[in-house]
Amino acid sequence: MLVLLPMLTALVGGASAFSSGNVGWACGTMNPGHLFQSAERSPSPFEVYAEEYQDGYYLVTVFGRNDRFKGLLMQAQDPRDQIVGVFVQAEGGQLLDCSYEGGAVSHKDGNPRIEIRAVWHPNSYTGPLKFK
Repeated sequence: MLVLLPMLTALVGGASAFSSGNVGWACGTMNPGHLFQSAERSPSPFEVYAEEYQDGYYLVTVFGRNDRFKGLLMQAQDPRDQIVGVFVQAEGGQLLDCSYEGGAVSHKDGNPRIEIRAVWHPNSYTGPLKFK
């Protein structure tokens, strides 16, 4: 039992390390990298709503359909899965450096939340996009 305790402590410590939202290393794969959990494969538990905000900026709101959520990693991508535009502000979240500062938004702590709101600008991008 004494041998198992240090291993369990290491696993718990590693699992809780993502509560800060510092998940920039996951930008390329969009995989959360949790020890015993992969990315959600069932229908999304989130709704994403984007509306024009002001002067070409868009307010993007992510909220849980039925429950609160703890973690989020979101990028705006073109049809070839390339990051487009830039997030300039995140209420309830934080901006990440995914190819460049503001390339993505993530949670900022492990507290359950109802929504994260972010302001996104397309820069010079025009065309179809998805918030992934």
